[in-house]
Amino acid sequence: MSLKLNVEKLTWKEARKDILKVNPDLAKIIDKLSPGDEYKLIKARYPFGQNILDQGVLHLPSDNGNISMNHPEIDPEFHVMLGYNFNTMPMGIVLNKSIELYLTVDSRTIPFSIMKPGKIFALWTVMEMSASAHIGRIWNITAGARSLIMLPKISDAVNFKKIKREFNLSLSAPNDLLDQWNTFSSLANHPTFPQPWEAEVIYFSNKWFDNDKDDDWRLFRYFLMSSAWHATAFLRNQVIFDFTFSLALEKNLRPNPYISDTTKHLYNIGTGAYPGFVVASDDCAAPISTFQDIFANIYGLKYAPLIVHPGYFSEVDPMKPCYYALQSPSLMDFSPKTKKASSKFEDIGELRSVVNGVTSYILQNKLGLENTPIYKWAKNTQYDYFHTESDSYGGNILLTKTMPNGDSNILTNMNNFSSLDFPENSPFLRGCIRLSIK
Repeated sequence: MSLKLNVEKLTWKEARKDILKVNPDLAKIIDKLSPGDEYKLIKARYPFGQNILDQGVLHLPSDNGNISMNHPEIDPEFHVMLGYNFNTMPMGIVLNKSIELYLTVDSRTIPFSIMKPGKIFALWTVMEMSASAHIGRIWNITAGARSLIMLPKISDAVNFKKIKREFNLSLSAPNDLLDQWNTFSSLANHPTFPQPWEAEVIYFSNKWFDNDKDDDWRLFRYFLMSSAWHATAFLRNQVIFDFTFSLALEKNLRPNPYISDTTKHLYNIGTGAYPGFVVASDDCAAPISTFQDIFANIYGLKYAPLIVHPGYFSEVDPMKPCYYALQSPSLMDFSPKTKKASSKFEDIGELRSVVNGVTSYILQNKLGLENTPIYKWAKNTQYDYFHTESDSYGGNILLTKTMPNGDSNILTNMNNFSSLDFPENSPFLRGCIRLSIK
């Protein structure tokens, strides 16, 4: 007997309302095609922290939890419907909450994308005409944010035992910032956890991609190709930035490779190519409000339970910045660190110098880039540098206790926990860069 999957097979008529709500442009394109009932869509709901893609292998919810598509009891029909995309992630769309695409290799966990309702995923591979490098085992997707960090320390053994007793958990206190996710995931999936949280997605079956030569269906393919093309704009601009960056370094800038790579990554965050971290202000990325309540009232935090998760740089509201933390590096392109030891304070000082040098060179406009995203980044992006230690060399590095004044999400959280102090000594903030719009 085949394993029972907890998914829904839908026709377009049944799925239309859900997709129209989150991506009306896609819904209107499909409406023009009027697909028949044989064009199936698969609707799936994933509890927080559950694997959707694990090392390149799709997982589906079942009576026995999330099950790999490699499970021998999965109905072969699902392999046909969902295995068309090089047997990895089928194309789909997020309907509710959010999911995080990240890379895991050895001890590195690198957030690549946080996808909210309306986001179409797995476009790059489905648009490929031949085998893609994106079908490897480094890719993972979870329901909600995998890169979820509580700013105050939650590793005190005595206080952590209070949570273990309350929820009958057997896990150990987190060893580092990213290890906190194991605690969050265990809590959210405990039977007595008080806040239900599920990310909801719809997968397109293989039938949707069997009409390449049909003139009517080319409109559908064109829409997907346009979406994929728009999403890769940063990659097409990257070669110009890399060249400009190299020219700027020639002008008496000699950073170590680690600082050079970090500067490039700040550019990628500033142009919206990759996520930085944002202070959580709602429950879209996780059951944030319940996590905060647990650690404030059961664990007994002395500091406001601020949580950060992957999010994108805002070009609209200067009071909604995003952050990059040297303590939680998320570089996609990285060189081995030099053997010369340096503190986070020294690193952030050198980083500030290099970012200023590169942006100054771009703004001189010797390359005629004034109408490009590169010039826009240099002109409009504000960088502030924070550390828990005071700067005795000129005041260019700000104290972390001043951060709330520039972030409305922090201020909202502090109002919600008015009796608790801002966690200014958080390890995450010890060498932290804030990106905001000037």
